[in-house]
Amino acid sequence: MWEKLNNLKKIDETGIVLVIRLGDEQEALKVAEAAIEGGIKALEITMSVPNALGIIKMANCYQAITISGAFTPTEFYKTLEAGADIVKLFPAEFVGPAYVKTVKAPLKQTPILPMGGITPENAKEWFRAGATCLGVGSFITKAAQKDGDYTKVTQAAKLFLKVVKESRFEE
Repeated sequence: MWEKLNNLKKIDETGIVLVIRLGDEQEALKVAEAAIEGGIKALEITMSVPNALGIIKMANCYQAITISGAFTPTEFYKTLEAGADIVKLFPAEFVGPAYVKTVKAPLKQTPILPMGGITPENAKEWFRAGATCLGVGSFITKAAQKDGDYTKVTQAAKLFLKVVKESRFEE
């Protein structure tokens, strides 16, 4: 199987791309490791993380998934036309799930990943609106910030994955 297809399948299976946007390289690495232990299979390390390229290493050299940001329907179309595999709607919290449903009406082929304000409480709404997967950040990445207990990141990842599974397959 082509590696890109395999990688897309992992995103589809879990329904989550964890976005790590932290100010410390070691914290970002520990969060990534703890989240993977919790079942997360797809990570976005933002370029705002110190030494982001060192954390990413060679992950994007071969068969990487391309996720491009967009906000308007025209931007959605253009990013697909440019070859993006998934379109990241950011900041999603300002438009809500109804916006995804509206955009998907004329652009039903668009795989949309909303990012910003995604929580276990609203995950089901995003999937019902047509989101392909969810961009999750603070709920998982900041779970250990108060006391440095990275098992809380692992637990937050497991909880979110459970909620996503239940949200996607509930009738």
